[in-house]
Amino acid sequence: MQKIVLPVILLALGMASAQADETAGITAARELMKAYKNSEALAVFTNLAATSADDKLKSEALECAAYCALRQRHNNPAMIPLATELAKQIPLKGESVKCRMVVLYETGQNGELIKQFKEENLSGLPAEIAPEVLFMRGRAYASLKKGQEAEADFKMALERIPKDQKYLMALAGNYYANLKDTQKALETYEQIIKSADKPHHAVDATVEMARILVNSAKYDEALKALESFKDTSALSDYQRVQVLRAFGQVYAGLGREEEAMASFNQANKPAGTK
Repeated sequence: MQKIVLPVILLALGMASAQADETAGITAARELMKAYKNSEALAVFTNLAATSADDKLKSEALECAAYCALRQRHNNPAMIPLATELAKQIPLKGESVKCRMVVLYETGQNGELIKQFKEENLSGLPAEIAPEVLFMRGRAYASLKKGQEAEADFKMALERIPKDQKYLMALAGNYYANLKDTQKALETYEQIIKSADKPHHAVDATVEMARILVNSAKYDEALKALESFKDTSALSDYQRVQVLRAFGQVYAGLGREEEAMASFNQANKPAGTK
């Protein structure tokens, strides 16, 4: 009995040690990736994927390798098909689908994304992956002006992660741009604003709501929507500019020219200046 047990124990210890080495290798390669040493990271990830016997670790290594290749596409277009091929090799289906979608979306191949995944049962993928791939397919549909299909995917993503701001923003934008349903767009932006932990977490929704109201010549309502952001000190530089420009458009619509010019001028000043 002991003659059988000892080799099994040694084998298990060897496998555990190999997995620990692979995990350490992935961690080191991720550090290279964070430092934008994408070529070096790509080599490490592909080597790890080639030697790993664990599907989870192999999937992680191949997914990271695909993203490293994708990052290099601007200087080397041949990296796009490489990224696609690496994504296809990922053994775990959910991770493979997500990675292939990212490559297609990031390279502007929305039509191809829909062609490949239109009939895919994305809802059946693991719970940690399904919402994001539904969202990605929804974005692809939205970019192709297929509003109803986009709405369906965004809503399925939200069923899994209710109140997710990114998904709600996409849904609201689709209502306005593709489905021409201004009321639903405004209601969705309002939902984001009301559910935000802090007011500045809802800046994007507030600015989009104000733009819709300005486009409908509802300047008083737009001004009311922006009221929470008269003080822009808590905002990022990008948010500050967007809010100030929105104020400028509202004031211009109200005929308050001096305030409009002041807002536009403030928006055009470099960050940190008064």
